[in-house]
Amino acid sequence: MNLAAGLVFVLFGLPSLIWMAGAIFFDVGRKTELGRAAAVLWVLAVIAKVIFWEPTWQPVLAYAVIFVGFLAWWFSLKPRADRQWRDDLMIPASADVDQDTVTVRNVRHSIYRSLEDVTPRYSDRTYRLSGLRAMDLLVSNWGSTLMSHPFAIFEFEPSEPGGEPQRIGFSLEVRNLKGEGFSLFRNLYRQNELYCAAADERDLIRRRAEHEGERQLYLYRLKIQPETMRIRFLEYISLINDLAAEPRWYNAITTNCTTGVFRIYTENRPKLDWRVLANGKLDEYLYQIGALDQSLPFDELKEACRISEVAPGLPDEGYGCAIRIGRPGFEAVTGPCPPETTGRETAETMTEPAAESG
Repeated sequence: MNLAAGLVFVLFGLPSLIWMAGAIFFDVGRKTELGRAAAVLWVLAVIAKVIFWEPTWQPVLAYAVIFVGFLAWWFSLKPRADRQWRDDLMIPASADVDQDTVTVRNVRHSIYRSLEDVTPRYSDRTYRLSGLRAMDLLVSNWGSTLMSHPFAIFEFEPSEPGGEPQRIGFSLEVRNLKGEGFSLFRNLYRQNELYCAAADERDLIRRRAEHEGERQLYLYRLKIQPETMRIRFLEYISLINDLAAEPRWYNAITTNCTTGVFRIYTENRPKLDWRVLANGKLDEYLYQIGALDQSLPFDELKEACRISEVAPGLPDEGYGCAIRIGRPGFEAVTGPCPPETTGRETAETMTEPAAESG
């Protein structure tokens, strides 16, 4: 094999060969030892042919034909809705929209005693579009500077005067099977379906704050126009209905917790930025485009919006107020708060920098 042919193979052929080996292991061999052996033998056979077969164009052409045929088969694989899902991913949400009224079915509000000991709970909840008044971003980070998991939380007027605002969160994630954890490499292939949880914010936060180790949680109020907020909410409603009707594949790059959300945005969509992929920087990107509170430098804002310490152990009543009170961007918190959070020293000290910077 001459130098030019070798360079072309390394730049273009080798990446596709490695990807195809993974697909043979995951999607053909179903993660078995036989599948692993088949993937290794395939790689060795292709490399040997390219190196030793003359003229070089013949094995390269044969590989290209096989690869295109394999891709056609791979894209024909269909996601399913009837697999043995993890308990908290078992039931998909869906919704009905009737003018100003949106009824979301199967809103999750499970009890988590541990990650494995879960009592799944679901209920139907109704929201008025005219009562939509805020959209928040919840970011869950496990220590990576480049990767995190974002959630959207929508806030509506209380259903009764003086009550707590209604809130519903959406989390786009991989629909893992029972006994499975997250795997970046597995989720490059057609192994797991896409899931959009519609959940009470207490469900989303407690699972991570109380049962997922050193996870850090940050809660931001987004600065967006009411019409854009309404559009975003209805896009999530459309997504859960689409997924309930027809499952889709999850992919760790093209259809994950942020790229999947970006793809459903149809109006007033922000520009695509590298920090949508490296979503550990997503909050920094939103700050730079003016979508987060600007009263503090970003690093100070992020620290002030960290809720990891306050979230565990809070009672249901006043939960939303307790995790928001005193934080930049949440100056207009309403509704009941647990008594111990009202006027607490931490809330007072968190509001002081914002006042000074103004």
